[in-house]
Amino acid sequence: MLWRAQIPLLFLLALVTACESQLALALPSEPYLLTNAASIRNLSPEEAAQHHPVRLIGVVLGIAEIGSDGYAIHDGTAGVYIQGPPEVVAKLKQGDLVEVTGITDPGEFAPFIIQQSLTVLGKTNLPEPIAVTFDEIISGKVDAQWIQVSGIVRTHGPNPLNTNTCQLEIATGGGRLTVRLNTAFVKEPLIGAKIKVKGVCYYKVNKFRQVINPVLSVPPEVSLEIIEPAPEDPYLLPIQPINLLLQFAAGGSYGHMVHVTGIVTCIQPHEFWIRDNTRGLRILTPMSTQPLALGQIVSVLGFPKNGEYSPALQDAVFRITGSNVVLQPQYLQSAAEAFDYDADLITLEATITDLQLTRDGIAVGLKSGDQFFRAILVNTNLTVVPRSWQPGSRVQITGICNVTGDPIPTLTGLWRPQSFQIIMRSPTDLVIIQPPPFLTQKRIMWILGLITLLSLTTVAVIWTRSRIRLREQLLNRAMTEAQFIAVLNERDRIARELHDILAQGLNAIVLNLDLVRDEIGRLSERAAKHLQLAYELARMATADARNAVWNMRAQVLEQSDLPTAIQGILEQMTTATTITPEFTLSGNQRRLPPILENTLLRIAQEAITNAVKHAHPSQIKVTLEYEPRTIILTIEDDGHGFNPNTTTRSTSGFGLRGMRDRTIQLNGKFEVDSAPGKGTRIRVTLPTPFITNSDALLSI
Repeated sequence: MLWRAQIPLLFLLALVTACESQLALALPSEPYLLTNAASIRNLSPEEAAQHHPVRLIGVVLGIAEIGSDGYAIHDGTAGVYIQGPPEVVAKLKQGDLVEVTGITDPGEFAPFIIQQSLTVLGKTNLPEPIAVTFDEIISGKVDAQWIQVSGIVRTHGPNPLNTNTCQLEIATGGGRLTVRLNTAFVKEPLIGAKIKVKGVCYYKVNKFRQVINPVLSVPPEVSLEIIEPAPEDPYLLPIQPINLLLQFAAGGSYGHMVHVTGIVTCIQPHEFWIRDNTRGLRILTPMSTQPLALGQIVSVLGFPKNGEYSPALQDAVFRITGSNVVLQPQYLQSAAEAFDYDADLITLEATITDLQLTRDGIAVGLKSGDQFFRAILVNTNLTVVPRSWQPGSRVQITGICNVTGDPIPTLTGLWRPQSFQIIMRSPTDLVIIQPPPFLTQKRIMWILGLITLLSLTTVAVIWTRSRIRLREQLLNRAMTEAQFIAVLNERDRIARELHDILAQGLNAIVLNLDLVRDEIGRLSERAAKHLQLAYELARMATADARNAVWNMRAQVLEQSDLPTAIQGILEQMTTATTITPEFTLSGNQRRLPPILENTLLRIAQEAITNAVKHAHPSQIKVTLEYEPRTIILTIEDDGHGFNPNTTTRSTSGFGLRGMRDRTIQLNGKFEVDSAPGKGTRIRVTLPTPFITNSDALLSI
């Protein structure tokens, strides 16, 4: 009773210390005395790190955990965590009124007090707990606070970290809260019970001072308040058909335990699937699933939860009630039927499209009709895909159908899913019906790649050989042109010598013989005859020498180009006549090999000369056309014309036959179009640059 009378004094002291703290906060940021829990909680980590001195009087809420060095007190303003020597903390009891001195510390989550001294003043009452929601708890604001929550017990058992204590989990406000009871575990029917519990909230946090999970620590002096008791024997609860889970019920309640039974169709660590007479169901359990076997009949107690498409049971416990039931999967004619069998054992035929090793097992891509889906084999010892599993194989696949969510699900109303996957239980769930054809997609890609490689190699070889051949042709051509130039140079040298020596000598002989002819009357008839013969022979030899020199070199081309030379000959031959000359040049003018220019000049001169002497035309047209690969020379007159088949030689000895022969030797084309009274047209076409061998050049 004495300490009850001290309670008003305690709160008055708290009010005074609160005012002192407000004054202290107004002072410069140097260590100052803090005398209430609220001011400590309001410190920033940087301020708490200045180790402000603390003096508090409050009631012990409870130790954090048996054997720990932490506890919480409430001074009338708030709760705060205090760290002290373990041997001192172990002696504290809930309700102790204590005076604590120490310093502040930023802690790993919220500011707290490092105890320096502790004085137990007596006993007092606890403050009323704060009723909070799970959202308020997960926000982190109730650290070291005396709170109260209610919920349905999901699990109950020894604390895995400290077997001297008990731990349970409750579902509250859409979340899961771990509750640590600092009392020894006593097996009692709590799972499924609705309870109300009081305790001090602590947090598991990360290094960034962020909440991971809340933990409610219940002192040993505090008992659980049972609002709705758990069934004495939950396995006596009515068995609920799987297809009725989470269906609409006007008077139904959510979150309570349900009882289902079924045949085990698939087993994985801490989860398994069952089937009753209505549907399949996924079971999530904290128990080990090793005792289970396919085909066993089990009774399951658990709490319904929303799955991706169908409900599931979580926090489930089970017991085996029968075995040796033959499993018959639901046989599907098409993949579209799979959406009616979520969480059930199905089998259907499909074609493998791809295979992939994943971190958890093997993923098999499949296609049935127009539907693509995947089959997953997890928790297997396989490190490689079985050799018989090949893309293109026709298979029968068996496993649990798992309807998966769409990227943009509908908000309300009937949801029609579009995708699913199959969970295989073992490699034997995939049976090869028909192996893939020889030309699988992979092999086709390999063949196409090989063909492409061979094609590229062939193209590269052909290109290389063509480049080598072209280089050889260019080299041969350069050598041929060099030989040809050498031949022309030699011809020019010989022509100059013939002109300077032989032709001049013959001219002198002819001149002297011509002078002697003036004295022919003094000679005998026999001598005169021989003199006349010698004169004729000398004159003929002179003409032949001139023709030979002309054939060997065209001196006019040494001074000008081909068009200028031909035009000069045309104008020279028609001067002092009534003939009208016309010369036309077209194309990209360029210098040609000497043999081509000499031949064209010789043909043009011969044709113009013949036209002037024999055709008596009024007009002579000469056209020279430079084309990319050819050159065309045309000489046309409107004279008397002739018959090309009978006229083969001109007076100079270089007639149509000579023109044709020269043209053919240069791989050209020679054309004559003429008839008596219709004029004459001569057309010569030569390739440029010409291609010939050195023997042909030397024979020209």
